[in-house]
Amino acid sequence: MKRPTRDQLGGYSLSEFKVFLKRLGHKVPRNLSHTGYVTQCKDRYFRWRWWGDEGFVVDRSEPSCNFDRWANSVEQTYSFRSSYKTKGVG
Repeated sequence: MKRPTRDQLGGYSLSEFKVFLKRLGHKVPRNLSHTGYVTQCKDRYFRWRWWGDEGFVVDRSEPSCNFDRWANSVEQTYSFRSSYKTKGVG
């Protein structure tokens, strides 16, 4: 997976995006690209995807105690622009 562009990250650079997530309460690993762009917040995992047909989206997992793998554990998929950029939901 190559590094996302500013357009793919909703107008943020990768470092600005990481700061944005930290301010929302996400645990952001230093090597975010090597972990598959996965963060953790409030006992759930979030996978950030800009390569989908839907545009820039985020997958929210079930609570971490029930997490098996992404194929089985995605509870909901959000559009970044509608959920995070406008509402600031974490």
